[in-house]
Amino acid sequence: STDKILARQQGGTELFGQMDVTSWLQTFGTLTYVQGIDQTHNVNNRSSNLASSRGTNPANGQFSTDTEPLPQIPPLESRIGFRIHDPNPARKWQGEFSARMVSSQNSIARSLGEIGTPGFTTFNIRTYWQPTERLLLTAGVENLGDLYYSEHLDPVSVTILGVNPLFRPGTNFYFGSQLSY
Repeated sequence: STDKILARQQGGTELFGQMDVTSWLQTFGTLTYVQGIDQTHNVNNRSSNLASSRGTNPANGQFSTDTEPLPQIPPLESRIGFRIHDPNPARKWQGEFSARMVSSQNSIARSLGEIGTPGFTTFNIRTYWQPTERLLLTAGVENLGDLYYSEHLDPVSVTILGVNPLFRPGTNFYFGSQLSY
């Protein structure tokens, strides 16, 4: 409907690329970006049940801005890295090193109490080995360097509840196995 088109404007993009450098080395990268704008403040032809959080302030009569970012939009994020793998087509083993880079998020819905978050970069290592056709072993380390950070869209973060932020756990190790029969 026209009300919904006038109420918000969203857009974004995702990019992915990888390249085989040699028969055993591959590089890769991703980029994700989302933008959303709330345009409901001065839309006069919207239905009466479509309310804006940014209407006139009843205490002082001050009008809010014409537009504002939509709430809970993830920040710009990118991953880059390289993989070293078995040069045979079956690829029985692989090791991966990657960096996850997340930009600060300052494009926030202030009228709804959303709070910005700082950017961060974490480093990860992931591996797998398939010693037999039926057995797959995986292992990895996430957040090398034990970075203290919070995600913009964590459900118990300062950006949603207005309480002390939930920080992500430090360095994590994981191991896994899969047996097919």
